[in-house]
Amino acid sequence: MLAAVLAIASISQAALEIKNLAVSPDAAIRLERVEISFDLAGSFKNPFDPREIDVMATVEGPGGTVAEVPGFFAFPGWKIAFAPWTGGNFYVSISCTDRIARLDYKKFQIEVAPLRKNSKWPAGFLETKKNKKYFSIGGKGLFVVAREGTLPDRANTLLFQLGGSYPTEGPIGNYRLDQFDGIDKNLASAKEERTYTLLCLGAGRDLTGEGWKGNPYNKVNGGPCETPEDFWTNLQARVYFKKWLRYLLARTNAHWSMGGVLLWRDKSAPNYWLEEMADEVYALHPYSIPIISPIEGPFQASAKVNTLSLPSGNSVTYKLPLLTIASEVRGLYRALVQGAAGAISPVLATRSFAERGSARPFSEFAERYDLLKRSFESKPMVTGADCKGWALIDSRGGPVYVEANDAEALAGTAKLAVRSGGDYKITWIDPFTGVKIGEGVAKAAQGALVIAYPAFADGLAGHLEKSN
Repeated sequence: MLAAVLAIASISQAALEIKNLAVSPDAAIRLERVEISFDLAGSFKNPFDPREIDVMATVEGPGGTVAEVPGFFAFPGWKIAFAPWTGGNFYVSISCTDRIARLDYKKFQIEVAPLRKNSKWPAGFLETKKNKKYFSIGGKGLFVVAREGTLPDRANTLLFQLGGSYPTEGPIGNYRLDQFDGIDKNLASAKEERTYTLLCLGAGRDLTGEGWKGNPYNKVNGGPCETPEDFWTNLQARVYFKKWLRYLLARTNAHWSMGGVLLWRDKSAPNYWLEEMADEVYALHPYSIPIISPIEGPFQASAKVNTLSLPSGNSVTYKLPLLTIASEVRGLYRALVQGAAGAISPVLATRSFAERGSARPFSEFAERYDLLKRSFESKPMVTGADCKGWALIDSRGGPVYVEANDAEALAGTAKLAVRSGGDYKITWIDPFTGVKIGEGVAKAAQGALVIAYPAFADGLAGHLEKSN
């Protein structure tokens, strides 16, 4: 298919002209994807190379706010995608430049309606806030990112893991459109699942062993690099990577379910390369989405990165915004009740949840609490010997979580310190399905509360509420 695409594109030697322009959907809505499609004639061979054919849209919203959005080739035609940041009238201008001429297409208007009242949470782009340790989405300081598939019947992962599988084919600089189509579908699915995804640009394994043998940047595969180390320093390699990054962001920038960009998965990437690619993301994406680097990497002291990742359970506080990374569904609940590294931080899930449902139950569980306004404190609970537990509580209660040391735990009681006496109600739910398991009441005395929990497998989540 790709060979046919490139063959068709290579015979395009006509004068620059845009035809059959269409905008979808007919009724544009704030924060929802708007797609402009059109046919483009011109003098170019490779539609993926902006040096041969550069398509750029200037999107002007109410109040004069402007975003520059690259166009992209999507066989058999071209597209421009963006997500309006407010309601009102938007004006779009398209400029095209090929090897011979430049075309400025006439400005046209797109009317955008306000966000629908029944829009699903979280409905919005994640944008970092300067000098804050959290992201505020809908008044709450926590979100869920599923880095892999969350539906049992979905074969593809929600995150298209780019590291080790660059969407290229044949000579470097040509892209596999079927893989990019898969990214679009997965981002759309993530929105329906109330999850954000994290796009990873690469990992150390791409430059070692079998990963390097099949890497399109390797000279034996037609790339510019003699050795893996050349990937970081070779000018041509960096130019190719930036073109690929531009195409990736042009296609994905209108999906608010893309929660951020992980520049590199481990500390093998040098600081100068990370900063260079961070600048590209800042320049290409209309929203200030999180740009992420592992905390053990050399990038942690750089001002160019706006987010650091941190394994759940750590109690270290950093100046930059934090993402708490959990290794499974249970880790999401642990990160929440343990205070998310000393500050209420976003949470990412790093493995597939397919065997035990989805991340949605946790999302619904966490939505119940205004984590930014309430003064929560993480407290360990004294439980039976076959499990352990924590609570994140204030004077009104809060979320609790108990986890089995092995596969199962017997019914028992959990004791925790509370700020005020009185009656409390506990509602237990299955953390994997969100189904209510049972409930009970207890009275606090002398600063302590003892609550009963049923027998459970793996984990047990609960809502603790003060009754009076």
